[in-house]
Amino acid sequence: MLSDQLLQRLRSRVALLQHFSEDEVRDFLAHCEAQYWAASQRVIAEGEPGSSLYIVVAGQLAVLHATRQQPILLAELDAGDTFGELALLDGHERSAHVDTLTEVRLLQFDRAQLRHIPALQTKLYHNLAVMLAERLRETNALVSMLATGMPHTAHTGAARQIMQTGR
Repeated sequence: MLSDQLLQRLRSRVALLQHFSEDEVRDFLAHCEAQYWAASQRVIAEGEPGSSLYIVVAGQLAVLHATRQQPILLAELDAGDTFGELALLDGHERSAHVDTLTEVRLLQFDRAQLRHIPALQTKLYHNLAVMLAERLRETNALVSMLATGMPHTAHTGAARQIMQTGR
């Protein structure tokens, strides 16, 4: 059972749960699996099959893309962030590694659980679309910056974060 304080914190911080009532958040979270990970562990591996998304309750993670030389840091995740959304939507292979930087507490939601919460599907898909649209805008800004050589201060989100890591 989730405490009211944790429920409110998730409801206010997790974009996936925006515009959900308290009862809807409880219903959604009842279909999630709590997971605890130690630091320096790989939660998901690029290229593996996936069918679930994760909500970061506590801790920090790194999202990495494999290259021939060394992994590229795509993002760092904190409490309130989500990852794995693409696998929830399309069931394709994972597009990046996600590694723990600290001890981490996650909530895992598998695509198979959608059939148990039909009343929430519209809100979930809407929120996923908004989240992915924001990431696409950030990616477009990064591609534009890389193509034009514009300074990273002209861009936000992922583009700025990648430039700050020097990769």
